[in-house]
Amino acid sequence: MLNTTLIPNRVGIKHRPEIVEKRERIGDWEGDTVYGQVDRTSRYTLCQRVWSKNKDEVAAAINRLFSSIKGRKETLTLDNGGELAAHSKITERHGIDVYFAEPYKSWQRGTNENTNGRLRRTWPKGTDMSKISKEET
Repeated sequence: MLNTTLIPNRVGIKHRPEIVEKRERIGDWEGDTVYGQVDRTSRYTLCQRVWSKNKDEVAAAINRLFSSIKGRKETLTLDNGGELAAHSKITERHGIDVYFAEPYKSWQRGTNENTNGRLRRTWPKGTDMSKISKEET
């Protein structure tokens, strides 16, 4: 089983407000290490290339994504990758509550998984993203 203690101050998805499940408000995001976030209601998607899985660099990338929009940022639900261990930096910068899905239950972030599938149709896993221009993304 995954050691979720590698993520300090991890708050499980069971503590996420019920309103998030209803998909009635904009501002409840899901994320993954494809370095994209998708709003659960509008499906508005933010993506960015990140060359490292360093937790601080990943948090900085997510912060850049959220800084690029004026819209609502209520919650962010993530998987349990160690590269997301600096999630407190996202909360500090944007006031967004971060929750983590249960290990091996990717369907708890289904919108995000669906979006990743769409991205993978264009850029399959293993694609050398260094050869893809910023304009193509």
